[in-house]
Amino acid sequence: MIMVDLDDKLTQIYQQSVMNHSRQPHNFGSLQDADRIGRGRNRLCGDVVHLYLRFQSGSGQHIDQISFDGESCAICRASASMLTDELTGMSLDEALIFLDRLEQFVSDWTVDPSIGEFAALQVLQQYPTRLKCLRLPWQACRQALLDGDGCEVTTERQEKEIPE
Repeated sequence: MIMVDLDDKLTQIYQQSVMNHSRQPHNFGSLQDADRIGRGRNRLCGDVVHLYLRFQSGSGQHIDQISFDGESCAICRASASMLTDELTGMSLDEALIFLDRLEQFVSDWTVDPSIGEFAALQVLQQYPTRLKCLRLPWQACRQALLDGDGCEVTTERQEKEIPE
């Protein structure tokens, strides 16, 4: 009988998920008739992501279509791809709650079954510097949901100025 280490199995699931979404991202491309746009940029690592949301006509509160584009690392691209899959069809409030669950997940690494495929990203708790890549699409999406004017957000900490 072959014993498989749970950490190794989780790492394999993580790698497969990230590679699949990074190489063939779902909902990749701009959405010309978007109702709201969220933009994210992390200057230190170079990730740039734009999220485009269109809401159902009439209801105005359910996401009819969501897409993203930009230049980013595999983790950021995979995160954006998974996010677009999850949020399609959700109401604005449901989407914000989902984003809160994702933030809770990366703060304590407790897996809530409602976060779906994002659970595989639990492996990233071993690589805290990569969390900014993972969270950038979430922050851009939150900005789009709450404001939608395309103002740029970042997950990098603001460095304090050092007095001369």
